[in-house]
Amino acid sequence: MKKSIIFLITSMFVLFSLQDSLYSGSPVTWYTYNEGIALAKKTKKPVVIDFYADWCKWCKVMDKQTFGDPAVSKIMKKHYINIRIDTMSKGEVIRFKNHRFSGQDFARVMGVTGLPTVVFLDDQENIITRIPGFVQKDVFLPLLGYIKDRCYLKNVSFQDYVQDKGTCGK
Repeated sequence: MKKSIIFLITSMFVLFSLQDSLYSGSPVTWYTYNEGIALAKKTKKPVVIDFYADWCKWCKVMDKQTFGDPAVSKIMKKHYINIRIDTMSKGEVIRFKNHRFSGQDFARVMGVTGLPTVVFLDDQENIITRIPGFVQKDVFLPLLGYIKDRCYLKNVSFQDYVQDKGTCGK
């Protein structure tokens, strides 16, 4: 009986470790919220928050096809602080504007109603935009450029940015 319990616990540990490594196979460096926001404030870089859950099929597809794309991951690594939040985890206490939240509660505060959802923040924790659902790399790539170039502050719409081939009034 004791050997069966040890085997079961070991098997569960290996299974959960494997599941995490399969999902986090992204070439992007992901931070916890508290680590990432501190780094964003220090570096003055915008933030990408990926809200996900291990059971979410489209989260895994987005991780592989969008975040796993070499052009996308290169821009994310160079110009953004990337945060990943498991909406089902109760482990991390997220500190946001003098409040403390679980991942699930923080997702609600950010207006997340389904997964996956990507939220962009500026370096002062202000929401730039929220993108619900799976986003293909062909849409996500220009969105990264739009946010990086701060076109939203210049009153340039994303549609105009895309039509002008990635310029925002330059």
